[in-house]
Amino acid sequence: MGERDGTGPDDDPPLRSLRSESRAEGYAEGLAKARATGLTKGIEEGKAESRPKMMRHVLRLRGIEVSEGFPADLPAFHESSGEAVVAAALASESEEDFLARLRRPVRAR
Repeated sequence: MGERDGTGPDDDPPLRSLRSESRAEGYAEGLAKARATGLTKGIEEGKAESRPKMMRHVLRLRGIEVSEGFPADLPAFHESSGEAVVAAALASESEEDFLARLRRPVRAR
C-alpha cells in the first residue's frame, strides 16, 4: 500500500520515532565500543613505548650504560610484569645482567 501511495516507513510517525530511537541507540553503542577499544589500545601502546625509556633512565641513573637498541625485541622485557622489570633493573650490574635476569623463569614463593 505504501508503494502505491508513495510513502515509506518514515511517513508513519510512531514507526519513524522507533526507527530514530533505534538508530540513536545503535550509534551510541558503536561510539562507546569504539572509544573503549581506542582507549585500551592507546594505553597499551603508551606502556609499550614508555617502558624502554623508563628502564633506560633507571639503568643510567644507576651508572649502567645501555646500548642504543636497548632492549631490542626481547619478549621477556615486554611480557614481564612491571614489578619484574623494575626488580631486574634495580638488581642488575650491566645491561647484559638486566636482560639475563628477565630471561630467567620466575620462581614461585
